[in-house]
Amino acid sequence: MKTIRKTIMSLMALTLLCLAASSANAQVSNVKSMPADVAGKISAPSGQLAFIRDGNVYVMNLDGTNEVLACNSTNAFGRLSWAPDNKQIAFTRRGQVDFQGPNLLGGKHRVYDIFKVIVDSIPVNVDWWERVTTSLGGRYPEWSTDGESILYTNDYNANFVDATFPNYQMSQVHPSGADAHPIRKDYQQTDYFSINPTAGPDGRFAFIALFEQKPQGLIVTKVGDPMPSYENVRKQANLLVQAIAPSWSPDGKWIAYVYNDINKPAIYVVSPDLIQKYVIYTPKGGPTPSTNSPSWSPDSKWLTFATGEGSIWICDITGAQLKKVTPSSGNLAPAWSK
Repeated sequence: MKTIRKTIMSLMALTLLCLAASSANAQVSNVKSMPADVAGKISAPSGQLAFIRDGNVYVMNLDGTNEVLACNSTNAFGRLSWAPDNKQIAFTRRGQVDFQGPNLLGGKHRVYDIFKVIVDSIPVNVDWWERVTTSLGGRYPEWSTDGESILYTNDYNANFVDATFPNYQMSQVHPSGADAHPIRKDYQQTDYFSINPTAGPDGRFAFIALFEQKPQGLIVTKVGDPMPSYENVRKQANLLVQAIAPSWSPDGKWIAYVYNDINKPAIYVVSPDLIQKYVIYTPKGGPTPSTNSPSWSPDSKWLTFATGEGSIWICDITGAQLKKVTPSSGNLAPAWSK
């Protein structure tokens, strides 16, 4: 792997942690909480949360009780996603390639693939899981509502040890591991990357566009339509600059995302047309949200998310009823059961 690839990866990681333009600050300065008449009736939440700690996958109740080790993977990373029947949980494991060529040049880069744990085996067999992808580039899984596919990000250059650049593209795979394919057919000639895909109704999906080696904003399009041109992607990305980690609500009405600004980090929801926008969580002197996707309750009235110091929270879509579920102990990437 060439030094330039490592540099690009470092730049992308740095961008995910800091630096917002002043124009982006202006976009969020007047955003309000969702009014009660827009939110509708909010009932008490139900279900369970899966999450990651120390590279392992756990499951617990919404109040943090009955915590159970689900998968002793030791290297789980990033987004989790429950199957629609709550019988399986998709997750990512990560490794590393260390390459040195005959000329002594090379470097290191992370590799990833998607796996799934069978919930019925918890907690009897925590050392068993199934591999879904084998490309060494698969991560950020999201199970489809019909259970027939998993949407994810794949680096199509991950298994080339001497690749200069990554090639991140939205992809789909059957939960069995069959029929893994990119959504964009011209993925080898693309002029921008697409990561963190999330599915909505009517074949629509949202993703984060990357160009100039950094995330640029949220894009909404439709499966089957021609992928947006570079010019259209740049135009739409400017509507929500520094939006990352999107998550479409089960009822299709909202897309939650993390606003990645070191000065004004927050979690927002926005309508799929990117017009109506409401703030869900701002630190106000407290912990900042992590850069993993928030996760919705089945009724689309609640969200769960992690914060940078390692605690898990839930709150309703008005931003009220904020509750800290776990202590600050390295807890990451919570996912609400379906």
